[in-house]
Amino acid sequence: MLPTGVAAFVALSALIPAWYYERRTESSRPRSSRSSLTEVLELLAVAAVTTGPPALAAALAPESWRKNVFDPADWFINGTPYLAEHLRGAAVQLALILICAMLIAEGLAWLTRKGVPDEFHPSGAVWSRALAERPKGTYPWVGVMLADGTLVEGVLKTIDLSSTGDDRDLALTAPIRVTPTDGVAQRHPHLDRLVVPAREIRWISAMHLPEKV
Repeated sequence: MLPTGVAAFVALSALIPAWYYERRTESSRPRSSRSSLTEVLELLAVAAVTTGPPALAAALAPESWRKNVFDPADWFINGTPYLAEHLRGAAVQLALILICAMLIAEGLAWLTRKGVPDEFHPSGAVWSRALAERPKGTYPWVGVMLADGTLVEGVLKTIDLSSTGDDRDLALTAPIRVTPTDGVAQRHPHLDRLVVPAREIRWISAMHLPEKV
């Protein structure tokens, strides 16, 4: 029988291509309120599709290969002693299985992403892509309209991406300008940081200004 530790290592290795596929396709699949059980089942299904065929091919390899390299059936029967004697062959076979599985995962990911425009991303990526991406040599000057109609402007310092949906706090750094509802803009030269809670944000605008040399 297989030792528990070795069996766990092999099982985790079999999930690597599935994890790779999920990462490669997450931008083309909108996030939904899936349960943890559903996500685990999806991961196992992808693992079966990606790792399953090369693992089956290794198990059905010609007898000469299994005799000189590694025989999974003998390993299952004899356990650790057989693995210790054929450690190099086991490593070679595992590497070949993972390489083939990764190629399958990449092919499936390409088919999944095919035809999806670059602008299509999961909901959580809107904030980071809209505010973080900018031309080289520029910095983001951000305007934040508050719930009471006040416009706050400044250089984007940071934004909270740990929350989901629209609940994201935002911080600005100097120079900071505040335009109250009466329309008279006021600069605050002694204000270095301003944190705006997500509940106060109505909309956000951004300009890419050239960095000062």
